[in-house]
Amino acid sequence: MSSSDSDGLVRDFLSRNLQRADEDRVQPAAKASVVRSFMITQGRTTSKASGVGFETLLSATTLGQSPSTKLLFERAEIMELLSAQTLSVAEVAVSLSVPLGTAMVLCGDMVADELLEAHHASSNVSEDVPLIQRLIQGVRAL
Repeated sequence: MSSSDSDGLVRDFLSRNLQRADEDRVQPAAKASVVRSFMITQGRTTSKASGVGFETLLSATTLGQSPSTKLLFERAEIMELLSAQTLSVAEVAVSLSVPLGTAMVLCGDMVADELLEAHHASSNVSEDVPLIQRLIQGVRAL
C-alpha cells in the first residue's frame, strides 16, 4: 500500500467519523435506551470471547448476515450497523447509546457465536512508525 493510498484511507476514516459525530449531536437523547445495562448483558461484565477491547474493529460474518440468523434487540442493531461497515466496539457503543462495557459484552458474545469477526490492532502500535506517520498526516490534513 502506497503512502498516498494510506493517506486517503486516514482522511476517509476521519471525515466519516467527524460527520457521524455531527449527526449524533443533533438528538442523542432520542436513541437512549430505557432498559438497564445489566438486563441487556444478563448481569455479566465479561463476554464469552476474550480479547475484545474497546478498540477492537468488528465486521459482520456471512453467518451473521444470513437471513436464517434471527437476532433480537441490540444484537440486531449491531448486525445492522456492521453489515455495511467496519466499526470499533467504542463506535458501536456510541451508535447504540449504551455504556462501553455493555457493548464489549454484547460484541464479545457475538464474536464467540461467530456472528462477528474481530480485527485486532497490532500489539506494538507504539513501535509501528508508518502507522504513526499516517495518523499524523491524517490529522494535518484536517
